Amino acid sequence: MKTLLLWGRYAAALASGLAVTLKYLFKPAITLQYPDQKRTLPKSFRGLLHNDVSRCIVCTLCADACPVDCIAIDRYRNEKNKFMMTKFDIDMVKCIYCGLCTEVCPTECLTMSGGYETVTDRRTELILRFVPAGQAVPAFDMAKGGAK
Repeated sequence: MKTLLLWGRYAAALASGLAVTLKYLFKPAITLQYPDQKRTLPKSFRGLLHNDVSRCIVCTLCADACPVDCIAIDRYRNEKNKFMMTKFDIDMVKCIYCGLCTEVCPTECLTMSGGYETVTDRRTELILRFVPAGQAVPAFDMAKGGAK
């Protein structure tokens, strides 16, 4: 008698599993053929970070807000007492895509783009360098409306 009850339970579990399978059998497929077809991303998607260096005031708020220290900024003051940026690097290997750095940016020059394809076999390719090596970029002057 006990074995008959056990077999009844097994049959009920099998029937419920097959019911789920049959329910989805006649629905259209939702599989996308990536990379030929790509999903449309919502506006609030947190993708790769992008910095518009021409609007950056080099305040380092983004680097201070980052919980994993993936943003590295080097700056100095020139002879006119204006900030010059020599380094603005973002290590996307460390980034946790939290968006805290974009929230604190007063000029909104640091944004999260819709990019998400970052496959590479070298970690150095995932370090985004926004200031070319050996160059200094003047900070954005908010009073004048641009870097001068």
